[in-house]
Amino acid sequence: SLTTASNNSSNSSNSNTMIQPYDDNNNAGGGYNSTGSIDDPPDDDKSMNNNARDGPLGGVDPNLQTRRHRLVIFGLIVVALIAGAAIAVPMLLDDCDCPSVSTRALTFPPSTAPETKAPITPQTAAPNVPPTNAPTAAPVTSMPTATPSSQPSFAPTTDDIRQIIELVAIPVSGEAAVTDRSGAPYRAAEYLVTDTFSRSGALGVAQLRERYALIVFYYSMNGDNWSACSRDDILCPSGNAWLDNTVNHCTWNSVTCDANTGFVTGIAFTTTNGNNIEGPIPPEIGEFEFLTTLGITNDKVTGPLPLELNELTNLRELILTNNEIGGPISNDFLIGSRSSSLQRIYMSGNQLSGPIPASMGQFTTLIELILSNNQLDGVIPEQLNQMTNLGTLNLSNNNLRGALTSGVYILNLELLDLSNNPDLRDTLNGPALTNMAFLNTIRLANTNVGGNLPSQLFQRPIKELDLENADFSGPISSEFANLALSAQIINLSNNAFTGAFPDVFDDMLLLNELQVHGTDLTGEMSAAVCSRRGEGKEQVRVLSADCNELTCTCCTQCF
Repeated sequence: SLTTASNNSSNSSNSNTMIQPYDDNNNAGGGYNSTGSIDDPPDDDKSMNNNARDGPLGGVDPNLQTRRHRLVIFGLIVVALIAGAAIAVPMLLDDCDCPSVSTRALTFPPSTAPETKAPITPQTAAPNVPPTNAPTAAPVTSMPTATPSSQPSFAPTTDDIRQIIELVAIPVSGEAAVTDRSGAPYRAAEYLVTDTFSRSGALGVAQLRERYALIVFYYSMNGDNWSACSRDDILCPSGNAWLDNTVNHCTWNSVTCDANTGFVTGIAFTTTNGNNIEGPIPPEIGEFEFLTTLGITNDKVTGPLPLELNELTNLRELILTNNEIGGPISNDFLIGSRSSSLQRIYMSGNQLSGPIPASMGQFTTLIELILSNNQLDGVIPEQLNQMTNLGTLNLSNNNLRGALTSGVYILNLELLDLSNNPDLRDTLNGPALTNMAFLNTIRLANTNVGGNLPSQLFQRPIKELDLENADFSGPISSEFANLALSAQIINLSNNAFTGAFPDVFDDMLLLNELQVHGTDLTGEMSAAVCSRRGEGKEQVRVLSADCNELTCTCCTQCF
């Protein structure tokens, strides 16, 4: 054994005994010959010596040698497997259709010259096997055109869109709105990814979100079919076409921005013929924190209005005349700007319904409130008299009813128009008129407001008094003469005024319309009035009477 061989070797060494050559007597052979060299042993002895080398004293144990052979073979197998894997794995990955992790990220700003930027490609490890298909044609480079192009300058990836959605779309529109790929929010995000100006680095995140909100506005409101300044419209009469991806959105038609901050301050489509704008105002309108004017007139804006309008704390003018906005006015309508900035509300010619909320009295900075030509009903709330800065109140052509409450007697009011509300029934409150020093226009036509005209009425600088087809009666007061320096339009027709036609109109040198037909007045039209109706004297453009009980040879109309 190995132990025995080791012990024997150790003992032999320790005894310092030299092993003597075998001699003939010991049958060892191979001793020294006469020349001092070693004689070869006989064949049998050679066999013995070979066996001795493989034995305990002459070499390696057979069991150890077997284990060494096995270790060498196992090592060779492991090396072969590693080498095979190094070759096979890249080849398998190269042929796999599995998605790779893209290293491209859409950042702002990515470049100072995005219009000439080469397409961005993902950075991936080079495959071990070179590509076999060479390009068949040279890359095509787009030449600049004379007109703005909305075509993307690079091919967006899913990662690009995801970044815009997370950075811009979701904070503005909410996650639920963006999930609809056919909706305006997703389309706006998709467009923004390829938008050249957005990628130029000129916009901060806040301005980028405003640009996104404008694009949502465009897609939500029939933008591609606008009469003027829709995308790629080279004939836009002023400013740049919407969605022009080469310029700041502040230069788009009907958009204004603060020159210092770049934030949007105005969106105003207020042309006479409209712009074929159609659909509801999107909730993204609330993104424009510094918006002072929102105007869309003579179009097809539908309602109800979005609650996000309440977030416009700097709004001064809401101009939505002649659209199709319906539904009631909510109690929290424009609550964010009631006491700080709002000055004008123009919403005539829509389909608003229900009562006027008492909360509108909180518009303490409001100067003009025009809600005519709607379907509003109920009584006029008394709280409106809290709007002490209000100069114009126009509630005409609605379905308002009941008495004239204190809500119409507003301290600084200049124009009061309640005409064409046939269920309004009351008399004019003389004492309430006393403090209305600036009142100059009163329109009560086609109402059931009536009685005698109070004397306080004639202490105001009245320019226009329209009482046609109301319920007034009695003689024409001599106090009409107090209006000589202010009166321009007086319509008393279709009331129960009685008595002889007075001369109170003779000195009204600014008068250009006087109508007294449909009354019980008698006598003859004043010669002084007729003198301003002669040839070449067209100061009194409209002059009407019955021409029977009240003779009139100079009237423009006789009934």
